[in-house]
Formats: sequence, C-alpha cells, structure tokens
Amino acid sequence: MRAETGLPSLRARVHLAVLKSWKRNRTVNSSSFSHLSFNSMLSKDAVRLPYLNSLLSRYSISDDLSSSAELRDRIYKCDALLDRSSIIKSQSAQWYKIYKSAHLRSPYLVNIANQNLRAAFTCLRFETMPTAILAGRFSKTPKNLRFCICGNLALEDLPHCVLHCPNYVQPRNKFLSGILLALSSLSNNEKIAFLLADSDAYITHRMSLYPLATKKIRASVVSVRANST
Repeated sequence: MRAETGLPSLRARVHLAVLKSWKRNRTVNSSSFSHLSFNSMLSKDAVRLPYLNSLLSRYSISDDLSSSAELRDRIYKCDALLDRSSIIKSQSAQWYKIYKSAHLRSPYLVNIANQNLRAAFTCLRFETMPTAILAGRFSKTPKNLRFCICGNLALEDLPHCVLHCPNYVQPRNKFLSGILLALSSLSNNEKIAFLLADSDAYITHRMSLYPLATKKIRASVVSVRANST
C-alpha cells in the first residue's frame, strides 16, 4: 500500500534520521560537546560505526553533500527503486507492476472522497477482491484450477471478472459499457492495464463502483450454492 501513497519506508526514514545526525555533527565545531559526544559514541560502539559506514557507502554519501534535502531525496529515491524492484518480482500482483511505474501518490486517493470506493479500487489494483485466484493462494490450489464460480471453467482472474464473467453482466453494462466499447480494439490485457491505470478520473470512478456490485453478487451466488449442498 505504500506504493500507492508514495510514502517512504520505515527503513528509509530511519536511515535518513541517522545520516542527518551524522551530517549535523560534521558541520558543528570539532571541539563542541555534541561533536565530541557523537564521535565518542561511535568509537566505543562496535555496531554503530560499521552501520553508519554501511549507510554512507549504500547511498554514496560524502562530505560535499550540500543539504539535508539532497540527502533525503537520495535516500528516498533509492527506497523507491527498491520498492519498484519488489513489485516487479512479486508473483501475487501481476497487474500492479504494469500500471504503477512511479513511486508517487496515486491520484484516486485524493480524487475519490468515498472511503468504500477508494478501498474497492485499491482491491482491484492489488487483485485482492474475492476470487478463486485469491483464495487459491491460501489453499495452495494450482493456479490453472482456480475456476470461477460462474461454471464456465474460466480462471477467476482480473480480466475474467472485469470483462467476461456472466455473473456480472448487469454491473458491467451499468458502469463500464461505454468505456469498454471505446476500448474494443484493445486486447484484454491492454484493457485491464488502461482501466486500472488511474489516468482518467471518470474511468477510475466507474471502476471503483464495479467491484462493490460484483462483491455482492458473488457473495449471493456462493451463499446459494452453500445452502443447496
């Protein structure tokens, strides 16, 4: 979720605090109490000095670093690159790595005022809405056997839920018909990437309405099946 908000990790904030303290110490008089105390602490601690040196090396920090803002930007940029690398390697967020390319706050977090709609769109982007694909991660069901409850022997993945599932014809027609018509020349993968890119406030709003409706339909179908067995 930090990738959606564009916030730095706790790790990066700790590193920044440590290096700001180091930088502040470099600028005070060498005979001052704070300078002597800082150096004394490092010299007597077998852990802190190697840790500080590792941070200086990690971020290529030198004495000529001009400002605290430059220090912050360098650390947070490295942190964002690490986050991006983790997203790319992730096996559970297949689509997120496609439409989230920058470590910035996603516009929908501001543009969508309703908390339930924001949460619904987040679930779509992270593929955490109720599906056989999600349930199969925890039940260890092979991915090629995570079929949709519609009975069409289709994988209940994001493209199926948004574009094809017959259970969701009504909300699809209500919220997405005009948008999907305009995207008819695109492949299924291109459609999903476009719909969840959060590049158009209207499309994002319509997409946030869709999973709220499908969630109720799916719960009803599951309940009917459970009661009939």
